[in-house]
Amino acid sequence: MQKRTLKEKLTSRKFLLTLVSVIAGIAGLITGSDGVAEYITEVGLIVVPTIVFVAAEGKIDAASVRKITETISEVTRIEKENDAK
Repeated sequence: MQKRTLKEKLTSRKFLLTLVSVIAGIAGLITGSDGVAEYITEVGLIVVPTIVFVAAEGKIDAASVRKITETISEVTRIEKENDAK
């Protein structure tokens, strides 16, 4: 299992798309909104992509932890079998 570097994470399409969306939302908030609908849209451009990005990264991390845990369990089982012989 290869660990991704910070550079790889910061240049991933998922991160860059989230960043662009957040910047667009902030730009909309700074330039001012004419109504409630625009304000909600701009806040949504900030909040939704961030939540989706964090959830996706969390899912990836959870899968990595699960795989490591399974490997450690298997190694422990093998060691116990070898000790019993």
